[in-house]
Order: sequence, then C-alpha cells, then structure tokens
Amino acid sequence: MDNAVVDFLKKNIKWEHIRDHIEELSSVPHVAGSLNNELVADVIARKWKQAGLEDVHFLNYNVLLSSPNFREPNSISILDSNGKTTFKSTGRTPVVFPEQQHAFGADIDWVAYSDEGEVSADVVYCNFGLLFRPCRYRPKRNCCRRCPEVSKEWQGGLNATYRMGPALMDGCKVKIVVHSKVSKRPIRNIVGYIRGSEEMDKYVILGNHHDAWVYGSVDPVSGTAVQLEMARAFVQTMKQHNWRPKRTIMFINFDAEEFGLLGSTEFVEEFTSMLKDRTIVYLNVDNVHANGSLHVSTIPSLYRVAYETAKLVDNPMVSESVAGRWTVYDTWKHYYPGNYAHLPEAPQMPIPGGNSDHAPFLNYLGLPVTHMSYQGKDTYLYPLYHTMYETPFLNEHLDYVTNFVKYLRRQERKDLEFKDAGRQAKFLLNDAKKLLSRTIEFERRSSEQISPSSVNDRILAFHKCFVDPRGLTGQPSLRHVIYSVSEKNSNTANVFSVVYSLVDEILSTEEGSKRKAIAKELAYQISILQYSMKCAANSLKRRI
Repeated sequence: MDNAVVDFLKKNIKWEHIRDHIEELSSVPHVAGSLNNELVADVIARKWKQAGLEDVHFLNYNVLLSSPNFREPNSISILDSNGKTTFKSTGRTPVVFPEQQHAFGADIDWVAYSDEGEVSADVVYCNFGLLFRPCRYRPKRNCCRRCPEVSKEWQGGLNATYRMGPALMDGCKVKIVVHSKVSKRPIRNIVGYIRGSEEMDKYVILGNHHDAWVYGSVDPVSGTAVQLEMARAFVQTMKQHNWRPKRTIMFINFDAEEFGLLGSTEFVEEFTSMLKDRTIVYLNVDNVHANGSLHVSTIPSLYRVAYETAKLVDNPMVSESVAGRWTVYDTWKHYYPGNYAHLPEAPQMPIPGGNSDHAPFLNYLGLPVTHMSYQGKDTYLYPLYHTMYETPFLNEHLDYVTNFVKYLRRQERKDLEFKDAGRQAKFLLNDAKKLLSRTIEFERRSSEQISPSSVNDRILAFHKCFVDPRGLTGQPSLRHVIYSVSEKNSNTANVFSVVYSLVDEILSTEEGSKRKAIAKELAYQISILQYSMKCAANSLKRRI
C-alpha cells in the first residue's frame, strides 16, 4: 500500500460516523438470542452492503444460551441465626439516567448459566492461591461487617475493612435465589469481503462481535462502530484511487461472544481447514474504553509490524502532541514501555488472553492474532499487509526454553523423577537453537531472493507447526503448544503452560506411583514441544 493510499484512507475515516453508529447500535439492550440483537445484526449487514462490501451474508448456528426471568429477578439475601431475612437485594441495577435506561429488562442482574433454584449456606471463597480481579466491594450492611477482620498484613488496597471467613458472625447465612433458564436459540455471524487484487484466497480478517449484556455502548459497540467506518473508508479509498488490497479483507462480526465466544468458536470449528490454509492474520477490535493510549495484545511475530504501523498514525490527542508525542506510537511507548531486550523500540504487548473473539483463532487454529483497543494512560494496530516473521520472536522464546532446561537440570539432580524430562528438554533446547539459526537464514534470504507470496506461505506453515490437533492436556479446545489461556483466569495467557503445570504437579505430589506417571507425561509433553520446533525449522528450509 503506497503512502498516498494510506493518507487517503486515514482522511476518509470520519469520527462523526463512528459516533452515529454508536448511538444507533446502543439504543436498545441486545443480548444474544434476543429479537433486538437480530435487529442489530440486520443493521450491521445493511450498513456493510451500503458501504460496498461484497457477498455480505449471515452464518447461522443454534447454541445453548441462558436468560433470567425478567419478571422475577434473581436475588441475594442475608438471613440471621433464626432464618429471618435482614437484607434482600432487588435483583435490579439502579437506573441513573431514565431517559437512556428505560428499556424493559435492562436493569435485571444476570447469573448466566446457573441452574434454577435456591441455596442458603455460609460464604466460601474459592480460589487458586492467588488473588486476581478483586471485586470492588464495600460492605454497607451490619451483617456484612460481622465477619472477623483479617490481620493488618492481609488488608488490601481498597478503602474498606477486609474480613475473614468462612462464615458470617452471629450465625448469619447467605441465600441465593436463581430464576435463570437455558435453551437453544439461533445466533448469526455476519460476513462481508473486500476482494484482493492478487491473492484473493488469502484473508486478512477484521473481527468483533455485536451482542452485548445490555446496551453495549463500549463493549462491543465502540469496536463495531470503528469496524463499520473502516469498511466504508476502505471502499471509498478504493474508488478514489482505483486501488485494491493485494489480499482479501474479510470483515466478520460475531454473535454470542459474551456467553463464551460462541459465535467465533462455531465459526472456526466449521471452517477449520479453510481458515488454517487461507488466513494471514486475525485482527480483533472489541472496544474503546478510554482515549489515553493504544493497547495491543499480540504474539511476538507481530510485535514489529504492530509498533511500526503505530508510527504512521498521527496522535489524535492535542495534549500529547504538545508534549512532543506526535504519533500514536509515541504515546503508547511513553505510557506502556516494553521490556524486550531484542526490540528496545517495542511498547508493552502482552500475549492475548481468552477474553474476546481472537482466542479461538490463536488457541484452536494457531493463527497469528492481534487484539487492539484504546485504554487509559495508567491503567489495542492495524497490520493490514505483511505478517513478516521477525527473529526476536525466536530469541524471546529461546530464553523461555533455556531457562526451563536449566530449571529441569537443577531438579534432576535432586529428584530422579525428572531424569527423562531433563534428557528430553536437552533435545528441545538443541532444536530451539536450530530453529533460531534457520530463522535468521530465512530472514536474510527473504529480503533478497524469496517472493512475498512464498514468504507468507512459509510463515503460515511455520505457525501451523505449533498446533497439536489432540489439544492440550485437560483442555482439548486449546491446541497451541506455546500459548494458552490461563486456567486461573481466562482473560490472561500463559507460555508453555502444560509443562510448567506438570512440574508444579510433580513437586506437590508425594505418592511415588503418581509422581512417576506425571513425570512420564512431562517428558511426553516436552517431546511435543520439541517436535513443533523441528517442524517449524523444516518449514523454513529451502529444500529437503
């Protein structure tokens, strides 16, 4: 894409259109499976057709959804020692702006996928030994204050008194009443295209979802509004310059994301083979929840293309330009500096977690993904063309492998169960080093001798090597052997999670036969990593 086309594309994006889309799409609650959500999907499809996207159509699925009883809300009560109710929630969220929050059912509190029924018991907090995503809770009722206070060392950062469980004082109990129902309902994904001029069967996918828990003005409508305006601006630029992108751009808007990524999961499972063969990259734009800084979650092979693209975008914030930060990249790097030894220019870019529709593309298909947003300065870019493989990706992951092997060698000296795993890990390290060497050679040749289409075919083959079709141990829907969603928090991601989990399991198990079985599984999982490294190295070879 030449600079003139880039400049026109940026000028053609109008913030007024984004504002109008947000106002229209968030005017009514539109949870998945509802009539309102069908109407929102119809609006998106109509706007895409008006913009000039090709072959706009729906993909239909039937999935299991949950809904509350809108006339009899769920409730939480506190009972004293005699069973008398001292507090009962209304099951409704207070309405602050009646003129905007008047729709029937918008104020109902959800307990999605919970069984219908009621239970009275002590409160027990279950966790994995670490605190994460703490509730922003401050007790306002006497019974809530009857748990004994925790020690000073355990007090958290909120302006509230932290108290010990497992029960409320004076014999108080908590009663929860749930009136939710589950049923199969239709959902619809929406697809549209801008056909590529040279590689029509290669896809750059720009995705988001349209269902919301209530009105969804931020999540997901702010992202969908951007997606709608980008579709219009692309087509306008094409007409002005008689230009087309070299690859096909697929616009897709998923349904039922809030219920567990149902629309995107159904999509990748139905079109697994086609997507693995044809997709260059999946770009997710879910929401814009502040205007402080760009935030990008992506995999290391896309780090450089992410921040180099951000350098091309003028800073929209006057205050940032006054401070000498002229581009989106400058602000991003200033507020979120990275810590990558091989890429000192890179801002912070975490591995994508499982909190939006990019997750099935990365964790199930093993495809390169980027999840982008705008967020606060102290609290995601848009690579449309090349997904050029960068050597620092291997350097970073070689560090992971090297540190893991060193750790296993230390354990091997103390614990015989680690012997086979330690031996296998040495093979893994050797193949990882070969992969690094092969990557450096490939990068040199790609800049001199190999055509762009051949480079990208090799890159696609490279990424496929890290997908285990059998799935990860205990998580068959996750198939990427390097990146996986954390078992403790689906919003975060782990690297080499299976092998690290098995090491922890061995160290916490005392029974000899169980330790041996776990150690055998550890050696096997390391061999899978080794095979993936060898496969990836071979995918970059010039010939057999």
